[in-house]
Amino acid sequence: SAGLLAFDDGGRLCAINERGRGLLAGLDANSGAAFEQLFDEPFEQVLSRLALGGPVRLRDAMGSVLVANAVAGHLGALSTGRTPVPVGTGASPRVRPHRARIAAPAAAPQRALAADFVALDSAVTDAVRMVEAAVQLAVPILIQGETGTGKELLARHAHAASRREGAFVAVNCAAMPADLFEAELFGYAGGAFTGARREGGEGLIVSAHRGTLLLDEVGDLTAPLQAALLRFLDDRQVRPVGGTVSRQVDVQLLAATNIDLDAAVAARRFRADLLHRLNTVGVVLPPLRERRDFAVVTRHVLQAIDASAEIRDAAVEQLARHAWPGNFRELRAVLTRALLARRMTHADEPIELDVADVARAGLAAPRPSIADDEPLPGTSALQRRATEAVVREFSRCGASVAQTARNLGVSRTTVYRHLREAGLRD
Repeated sequence: SAGLLAFDDGGRLCAINERGRGLLAGLDANSGAAFEQLFDEPFEQVLSRLALGGPVRLRDAMGSVLVANAVAGHLGALSTGRTPVPVGTGASPRVRPHRARIAAPAAAPQRALAADFVALDSAVTDAVRMVEAAVQLAVPILIQGETGTGKELLARHAHAASRREGAFVAVNCAAMPADLFEAELFGYAGGAFTGARREGGEGLIVSAHRGTLLLDEVGDLTAPLQAALLRFLDDRQVRPVGGTVSRQVDVQLLAATNIDLDAAVAARRFRADLLHRLNTVGVVLPPLRERRDFAVVTRHVLQAIDASAEIRDAAVEQLARHAWPGNFRELRAVLTRALLARRMTHADEPIELDVADVARAGLAAPRPSIADDEPLPGTSALQRRATEAVVREFSRCGASVAQTARNLGVSRTTVYRHLREAGLRD
């Protein structure tokens, strides 16, 4: 989905894929073309900016703005995606925006990344970089966020970045029967319980040996299983249920949850010592309603459903005004319904969703407004991190409340509320 361009040390174009040619339509993007013929900036200057890590903005020779990343550690290669800008000629040119996504940063290992997701929001980018660094140390990682924010995608990305030889094994702690969970997780000896196979079972932890184990919805673990997991984290030894011999296992452990584990500890539903071990490195994925890259995310999800479909800017703005309690899952469902509705009424036309299409698809409830005199929210870990994200963006925007609200896709009232929580506003 990304436009790929490769340059030699002198800034001459060596190769370009079809997506790249499409993004640079109208320019002489042939082998041997100088970088400066294609982009309005010196080659060495762009390399210097890319070396700092993260995406950089480029303007091509036609005046269109693109987002570029160094790919897989090679600063002579670029991954590009066009941002919405007027193109073409005529009285009222239609904008046909393309999606852009973060490629592997320069320090990432040279392995194909498993997660194809948009990460242009600074909070998401920070989370990606954090897990990429953490897996190099093989320490436990806790991924928090509302349901549907992409926690498993980030976990799969972490597995790909780790370069581990073993499998990625995801376990839904909420879906497994409590009386069978320990045997499923740690394995069991033959005849350990009624119905057990004679040869026994190795368990999910062992199946993730030299790979990655994701414990999804870890907050739903029962007290006995929390104790068993804590023992495993202490010595990385697995002893099957009914067995007498332990086995050393090498796994990268990740845990994910959509509940506030600090509150669960306070309510004595979750062990504090287990939280401390799981949260060696912790990241929080922001909800969809707070993401700065909502427009790019929407087009990315739409193209994953139907690569030929487009959506108008007004329709994206309509979607952005809603709360999305189900986050990506809900967005995908709404876009799917909108596509079906469009096909039923415009079967022979190219698909370009408009405001009426998304309205017919059924939207989430509008974002609730918060009065200035409404009590401040509690100070859970997730809320504190949300406040920290607002404060960071507020500082980056030169203390502009309006710009902070626009960048984060939230109301100014929400920004003021978090600033008051941080003690920066009366």
